[in-house]
Amino acid sequence: EALPLLPKIVEIAPGALPLLGAAIQISPGTLQAAALASVLAAAAGVYIIPDETTVQIAAQTLLVGGLGVAAPAASIIGAGILTKITKG
Repeated sequence: EALPLLPKIVEIAPGALPLLGAAIQISPGTLQAAALASVLAAAAGVYIIPDETTVQIAAQTLLVGGLGVAAPAASIIGAGILTKITKG
């Protein structure tokens, strides 16, 4: 299954190296702080946005999914990976 993706990954890899080099400069503590800030932003959005219409409830759901779950998870996983890379 992964074999058809391999040529595309090899093609993209050289362009991604500068981004990865910049990303490794970020400290794990900064990523963990960003995860906390993201969760707080999602909570504030749910508190501030009234839940009177379907669109408002959808906006709350989008905030919680993006800022409350996905972004913190990515930040915490990234912090763990950076910790292993920089101390390994």
